[in-house]
Amino acid sequence: MYITIDCGTTNMRARLFDGNEFLCETRRQAGVRNTAFSGSADFLRSALTDCILELLNTRALAPRDIEAVLCAGTLSSDVGIYRVPHGPLPAGIRESAKNAKLVKLPDITSIPLFFIPGIKVVPDATREDELSFIYQLES
Repeated sequence: MYITIDCGTTNMRARLFDGNEFLCETRRQAGVRNTAFSGSADFLRSALTDCILELLNTRALAPRDIEAVLCAGTLSSDVGIYRVPHGPLPAGIRESAKNAKLVKLPDITSIPLFFIPGIKVVPDATREDELSFIYQLES
């Protein structure tokens, strides 16, 4: 079994899986916006702990029943919980896995946390089509 966490600017979504089977989910109004406003990731850490505990309690599970918590989104950003540098494009599953970090954060949970890095677009000045695409994204 494993838990996935997707956290953005304002919301955190946690889902429990047994293999490929989705079992349940929970959500919190918590994101890196809270960190940016307060200057501390404490609210985010607390929300993550609460989400994990709620999923475990919903299915009467213990932390030892969960192999890992897979964290994606802004949790691995510089205003998240555990910073993982962005990977460069192009990036597939292998490249993302190579840059991911498996850590233990006992103040959050005893379950190992696997932080998946974001992808960074680095423009190539010799490729006008890339610069145009990036400009459109930023506009």
